[in-house]
Amino acid sequence: MNWSIYKRNTNIFVAAIIIMFIIGLASYLSLLEYQDNAQWVIHTREVLEKTQELISQVSDAETGQRGYILTGKQRYLAPYNRANNEISHKVKVLRKLTADNPNQQRRIAIITPLIYKKLTLIKQTIKLINENNLEAALQIIKTDEGQQLMEKIRLIIKAIENEENVLLKQRLIEASNSARRTSFLIIFGSILASILVSLAKLIINQELAKRCRMEKKLQKAHDELENKVKERTAEIIQTNSKLKKEINQHNQTQAQLIHDAFHDSLTGLPNRALFVERVERALVLTKRHLDYKFAILFLDVDRFKVVNDSLGHLIGDQLLTALARRLEGCLRAGDTVARLGGDEFTILLDDIKDLNDVTNVANRINATLTGTFNFGRHEVFTTVSIGITFSTTNYKEPEELIRDADIAMYRAKKLGKARYEIFDSSMYAQAAQLLQLEMDLRRAVERQEFQVYYQPIVSLETYNITGFEALLRWQHPELGFISPEKFIPLAEETGMIVPIGYWVLREASRQMRAWQLRYPTNPPLTISVNICSKQFSHPNLIEEIRQILQDTGLEGSSLKLEITETVLMENSDSATAMILELQQMNIQLHLDDFGIGYSSLSYLHRFSCSALKIDRSFVTKIGANGENLEIVQAIISLAHSLNIDVIAEGLETMEQLRQLQIKKCQHAQGYIFSRPLDSNSVDTLIASSLHFQLDSNLLGLSHFPLSCA
Repeated sequence: MNWSIYKRNTNIFVAAIIIMFIIGLASYLSLLEYQDNAQWVIHTREVLEKTQELISQVSDAETGQRGYILTGKQRYLAPYNRANNEISHKVKVLRKLTADNPNQQRRIAIITPLIYKKLTLIKQTIKLINENNLEAALQIIKTDEGQQLMEKIRLIIKAIENEENVLLKQRLIEASNSARRTSFLIIFGSILASILVSLAKLIINQELAKRCRMEKKLQKAHDELENKVKERTAEIIQTNSKLKKEINQHNQTQAQLIHDAFHDSLTGLPNRALFVERVERALVLTKRHLDYKFAILFLDVDRFKVVNDSLGHLIGDQLLTALARRLEGCLRAGDTVARLGGDEFTILLDDIKDLNDVTNVANRINATLTGTFNFGRHEVFTTVSIGITFSTTNYKEPEELIRDADIAMYRAKKLGKARYEIFDSSMYAQAAQLLQLEMDLRRAVERQEFQVYYQPIVSLETYNITGFEALLRWQHPELGFISPEKFIPLAEETGMIVPIGYWVLREASRQMRAWQLRYPTNPPLTISVNICSKQFSHPNLIEEIRQILQDTGLEGSSLKLEITETVLMENSDSATAMILELQQMNIQLHLDDFGIGYSSLSYLHRFSCSALKIDRSFVTKIGANGENLEIVQAIISLAHSLNIDVIAEGLETMEQLRQLQIKKCQHAQGYIFSRPLDSNSVDTLIASSLHFQLDSNLLGLSHFPLSCA
């Protein structure tokens, strides 16, 4: 072989090896740089995660404080106790993670005493609540100190997050650049190596043509070298492809995590965090542009629990998803609809002109939701109750707007559902009053503020008192007499109706037994007590009644339980067995408020009742023109055909009494005989006589008094 050719070939191979080594080394260094940047990205995300945990624990502690103030339940203190135990550790971890960042160290040094000061303020409030000093606790809450502390903490946390987000963005860019450099070097090295190999092959082939004896040896060496280069090139290309795939997967995962953090997994709508962020942005715009306005709509699906309980949670989830799509169709491109959780949705109407814009959207939503939702063989009809708040300069935090819209929504539900209500300041005052009333209600039993009043039930044939209906009254020490219409629904909503109901049952049974012993009659006087749905569905109802009868000595035949058709419908599965047990105790059931509900004949046939009580709304409208007489006659005839008694409620006039006697109604109660009386007044009434004397001189009057003979 010619020495110059040999030398040239050698130089080419050496150059190829050196170039490949340099490119490989550069690729390896770029890969190390990418791994280092990736590690910094993980470190920055960990700092962001810890800051979020820190602010979440402080917010949870504050939320737990409010829950404890509202309910008095110790479980709401769990977030505060957890914050007390873990805040110190989390601050140390955050300091360690940001040890290389003087700015973050300075911010952590500032935020630490603010957090402990906030926790101390919460601790003072909880201590005052535990000492029953509600006024002082509320005074602390009303001050701006706690809010100012939270605002300072959030601002510092936001500054920490902003700097970390800037670092995160820089490091992601550096990681991406490193990956691109590595890819470029690998591809460039592969191409250059292939060119050099091809050139070497050409020179070798030319030399083999001249040197036939060396052809096989040179060809073999060439083939081996080519195979090695191809294998190495394939490995490099495979590694590069794998690296690209991992980078793409990483980017997709990161994008998905960001999306999941700000969106509801069921409906795909923005979640509370993203909604609050957009409301906060809208608040900023109201300060920059005086003519900018927006509104918040708070939506709650009416009777959604019925759908879940009857059709299952799968249909319930499908309904929520379908609702989300219809709500999106009612809005403009710039508006936001979010799901806060459960069956609650919120809407941000951006850049509105006036009230009409908002009410038009609310009406459009109600109209859109009137259509049927079809899920397989199930058809579902639903409506929503909507609360509305408008942006004003008085609002400083997004949560305040959402809170007031929530209050307005509950007003819409209270007024009949399937409608909207616009928030005004009186609603907040009423909500605060309702909260105070709930707290007073929880203490009313302990303070013996409840009283049982008794209204006589009179035979319309003999005018003799056959029994009494027990009626609950609340004499508040500051507010005076509170109507049952105000506190009974609240007691049912909070579940306090169950212990209150048992107290009424026990007190009424004790008092009736005392009257039976003091004023014996044949048959004995009876007592009627109302039972609500929650009390009727209580698992220990039968045992409680049995224990009350045993403790008071009252016979079961002297106790009448009054329930409504709604109670039977809501507890239809267990009602049959429960009624059978009550009948075995000789306790009679009276169907109360008959005529205003479903008036279902199937329920009368299925559940054995001893009497129907005609609702006062029918009795009070009986007049000379015969109004409501057909309905009253139908109820009485139905009761007679079923061989059960009839009791008319709300009897007030002579004409009403005459008509009921003509229709052969057996019993009645109302102001014509007596108002509800306390136990002392009933003692006086029974002691004078159990018979009411009709004044014949007043027979022509619309209203007349009956005196006890």
